[in-house]
Amino acid sequence: MREIEKIRVFSAAKISGIISAILGFIIIVVYVLFLKIAPLAGIAPITVGAALSTIVVGSIFYGIIGFIGGALYAWFYNLVTKYTKGIEIELK
Repeated sequence: MREIEKIRVFSAAKISGIISAILGFIIIVVYVLFLKIAPLAGIAPITVGAALSTIVVGSIFYGIIGFIGGALYAWFYNLVTKYTKGIEIELK
């Protein structure tokens, strides 16, 4: 068994931000597609410009929140591992 003693905060934040931006993009595209078919349910349609700006801004927002969350998680992890053991992993 090996133990993760420390996680580099910027490294974890970078990866978390990228993953969150990709997942945010997927979620927002599905949401925008739903809004495109919303007129069938009597809801006002979304324009193409609004849809594109929603996708871009939403993806960036998800990425920023993921970056901050990843940094906080890594920082707290490093703080806690000073007093406890780290995560144990088995490597081949």
